[in-house]
Amino acid sequence: MSKKTRNMILLICAVVGFGAFATSNLTYASSADDACASELCLSDYETATEHAQTCNEPINNYFKIKKKKHGDFSASRTYRERRKYLYKCRSGNRQVKEEIMARYGYLPSKP
Repeated sequence: MSKKTRNMILLICAVVGFGAFATSNLTYASSADDACASELCLSDYETATEHAQTCNEPINNYFKIKKKKHGDFSASRTYRERRKYLYKCRSGNRQVKEEIMARYGYLPSKP
């Protein structure tokens, strides 16, 4: 296992583990933790999909967010909702969030 993969897994465990101890507003803590895990995994998508089983759920949670207009996929509405989701993670890096959104925000499904 490469050092980069190991560090990513440790970060994900730290973010997810934090949610287990959050006592105020568990619903918000849970969705924020999910968003943080998604941000971590999507920031290095290729490594996450190749090596880290822990990233499957956070990546799927991000790509499950799909909005429609008149019954058809709406890229702009999907983008807005995915962006709101990522920004629930207050501890993340804004530049990384915007890079994720530029890369994956408009896609109808996983690459």
